[in-house]
Amino acid sequence: MSRALAICGLVNSSAGVVLQYVLFQPLFRQMGMGWGSSAIAMLAYFTILTNLMVVAVYWSSLVVAKNPVTSFFTRPGVRTAVTAYTLFVGIIYATLLYGGLPLTLAQQVPDAMLHFIAPPLCLAWWWTTRPKRQLTLDRIWKWMIWPVGYLSASLLFGAATGKFIYPILDAGMLGWPAVLVIAAGIITLLILLMAGLVAISRRRSGNN
Repeated sequence: MSRALAICGLVNSSAGVVLQYVLFQPLFRQMGMGWGSSAIAMLAYFTILTNLMVVAVYWSSLVVAKNPVTSFFTRPGVRTAVTAYTLFVGIIYATLLYGGLPLTLAQQVPDAMLHFIAPPLCLAWWWTTRPKRQLTLDRIWKWMIWPVGYLSASLLFGAATGKFIYPILDAGMLGWPAVLVIAAGIITLLILLMAGLVAISRRRSGNN
């Protein structure tokens, strides 16, 4: 079951990223970007970066020959952190960002693949590949380094250029007090998701 879920997840996230790159080109053209600059622009989005991590985790779980990269992405803590990132992407998009852009029917396909299909697939796969040793809550601060770093860099970029990647973090439109409150809420949500996965893992390990 875990291998089948990994293959499905790998295909879904990989195809979702590629299709979004191709099908969203009209939107990128409206913003004055070509094929190369739009590829770089896509890497500025947490959704894309997270799904690329998901691809790395799935791929690493499927290959037989291990190397430092695949060994890293098969660590129980890394698998759990990436699962939390993916769930976070789905929740934030569904509650705060969905409908922000007018998408064609074709564009809605990769949009759904990355935001609505990838999270439950990843959670189901994680559930079938539970860590062999118990996870602990003190790992969460390590897992938070990447998202907090991304959030900080995003806000600093916006402050310096006036161009904010996400409307919910647009200090020019919402004001910095509101953005900082939203950022705190985002961080809290992610911590709660991670704590929940750790609790589930510990409970399952304790039942064995």
